[in-house]
Amino acid sequence: MLSKGVVPQLVKEITSTDDFYRLGKELALQSGLAQKGDVVVMVSGALVPSGTTNTASVHVL
Repeated sequence: MLSKGVVPQLVKEITSTDDFYRLGKELALQSGLAQKGDVVVMVSGALVPSGTTNTASVHVL
């Protein structure tokens, strides 16, 4: 279970995983939660009920 330092960001419905990753990175940087070069884990629940997750990916900003 991931919990330390988790800051959920609920966004409107998106149409592609590329949009999800782009928007997530933008939000992390713009909000000050992360800086360029930080490692972030992005999770989503594509085609599953709200509150569940079926995708996780690691990104360097």
